[in-house]
Amino acid sequence: MKHRKPWEHKLLPHEPVDWDEDVAYAVRALQAGVANDGQQKLAWSWLIYVSGVDDWAYRPDSAGTGARDVVLGKQFVGHSFRKMLSEEVTMFLNRKRAEETAKAAPATRVAPINPPIKPKRQRKRR
Repeated sequence: MKHRKPWEHKLLPHEPVDWDEDVAYAVRALQAGVANDGQQKLAWSWLIYVSGVDDWAYRPDSAGTGARDVVLGKQFVGHSFRKMLSEEVTMFLNRKRAEETAKAAPATRVAPINPPIKPKRQRKRR
């Protein structure tokens, strides 16, 4: 599912963002937990667009410092979402899952497969 026109970042970042019918359905399906593969990808790319991660924070003097601050705030949200895909978070989740699995495993003692053989006691000869 492709959007019909590229989404444009606004000079004033607090202006409403671009969206179309496909985006609306994709976001609603994602929220309801029934989004298909294409809807999930569309909702994710729109989220990155809305957060302004790929937008420049610089604004001409006519837009002012306030506009730059809005862009930086939006980018913080987008970077927070992107961080969930980072290797650092993946390693943390894998470590956490391994710890939970170890705690959930029953602590039963298992006999060794080949127990050590004890030497026979020799009788004393008289």
